[in-house]
Amino acid sequence: MDTTLIITSFTPAIMLFLVAMAVRFFPPTREGNAIVMSAPEWWRRDEKTWKKAYAFLSKRYLNFSIALAALCAALLFFNLSYGATLGYLFLVAFFVLTQVQVRQYMNAKVK
Repeated sequence: MDTTLIITSFTPAIMLFLVAMAVRFFPPTREGNAIVMSAPEWWRRDEKTWKKAYAFLSKRYLNFSIALAALCAALLFFNLSYGATLGYLFLVAFFVLTQVQVRQYMNAKVK
């Protein structure tokens, strides 16, 4: 197999993994800064809620990046011509799903 094809196929999983590491180790500030990504007001209420939300968010990103890597490997073995495109579609789907799951989790756990 071609190295370029392998790298192209696994790029969506690598991107989601890098997002997981960025969220885990470089969370946005708790102030309502317009330049930096902001979180909802009730996440910023106290430090415990803030840390819980971003730990859960980074854990979900990490889990989905592992799932996406497995999916990209499967697409690579099926040798589809649009395997990388499907990987990117799943990247967007996992990203949106993570945001929805974290929002639901935080709505249920924090009032």
